[in-house]
Amino acid sequence: MIRRTISLFFEALRATWAAKTRAFLSAICIGLGIAGITLIAALGSAAIAKGAELMDLFGTDSMMVFSGGKKKMAAGARSMTLSADDVSGLRANFPDAYLVAPLRINPALLVSYQNSSLTSRVEAVSIGMEYEWDWDVEIGRDLTPQDSEFSSNVCVIGSYINETFFQGDDPIGKQITVGKGVCEVVGVAQKKSLGLGDDSGNTFVMIPDSVFVKKYAWRKNFMMGLRMRFGDPEQVEAQTESVREFLRYRHNLAEGEEDDFRILTSSMISGMFVAVMGAIGAFLVIITSVVVVVGGFVTANMFLLATQTRIKEIGIRRAFGASGKDIFTQFILEFIVITLLGMLLGLAIGWVASAAISSFGFVEVRITPAVFAVTAFMSMVIALAFGILPARSAAKVSPIEAIRSL
Repeated sequence: MIRRTISLFFEALRATWAAKTRAFLSAICIGLGIAGITLIAALGSAAIAKGAELMDLFGTDSMMVFSGGKKKMAAGARSMTLSADDVSGLRANFPDAYLVAPLRINPALLVSYQNSSLTSRVEAVSIGMEYEWDWDVEIGRDLTPQDSEFSSNVCVIGSYINETFFQGDDPIGKQITVGKGVCEVVGVAQKKSLGLGDDSGNTFVMIPDSVFVKKYAWRKNFMMGLRMRFGDPEQVEAQTESVREFLRYRHNLAEGEEDDFRILTSSMISGMFVAVMGAIGAFLVIITSVVVVVGGFVTANMFLLATQTRIKEIGIRRAFGASGKDIFTQFILEFIVITLLGMLLGLAIGWVASAAISSFGFVEVRITPAVFAVTAFMSMVIALAFGILPARSAAKVSPIEAIRSL
């Protein structure tokens, strides 16, 4: 049985080679569909990985509360709705939160050193980058609570600013200009890939919170948001509604009135990212389904037409003892060979497309073993789904009619 199948396989290879043009066109039709399947599988894998990465960067034990409700901000209402009193109240009423820190950011300040300058975001830090953001300091030291207590003019800079300003020189102790103020560099943060496609994620200056309030905050007692961290990540979701009700009470919001703040957790961020990638994937599924069905039908019809031109070949094989099952197996193997060629072509196209998407830096799309396995499985499904009809047609050719055509 095995020897017979191997013999039929080589016969299928010879038949495929003899009809190179048909095989090439069929492989292209199938390859385009396989490329879509490859890209969908790769994007799905990348979306899951990126979602987990975003959750890790945000902090699975973290909750962010931002000033302003959606409708109120659109209507031009006051955007800074969170205050220092809210931070104090949350610290007092949520003992399970080991961190409640104000979120103060100026997204675009001119930062310069000697003859170099760039636009950077400037953020306030109350306790330290490592404690508040799980962001390690690679060179020098982190900011401390004492820096904020004594309003020390010190800062930790991002890796991109370090590379741009100091180009390999030791930055510690150097003074840089931030807006209209000056600070001494005491540390350089570790470089992180935030999936933004550029170096903006590492272009920042972290300064003590008290210094930010004095020099850069346009409303001293209010802030754009706050960050809470809990000892147990499972408490984040459980405490979300409690934090919401507490802030509504503090802000004197009537029942039915919209929140004047927005709460964001790591699971929400991951969910939004997966939803976006899912929408892209759904679009690709529709396009790929059309391509696969059209490509499969075109290839199947080409094989059906080829059956009529190969009646003599079938007659010779039947005259030498080939059964209808042998003819069926050979045609199925031919379809599988062409599908495998289409799979290789589709993987190549999918790899190029994945590399192109990854080059934007937003998400890394790779052809993993799992993606390869999905592609190989779907290739076999296509081969069997569209190859059975022409194979059965060839197997049903009457031996007498085939021999008469010789």
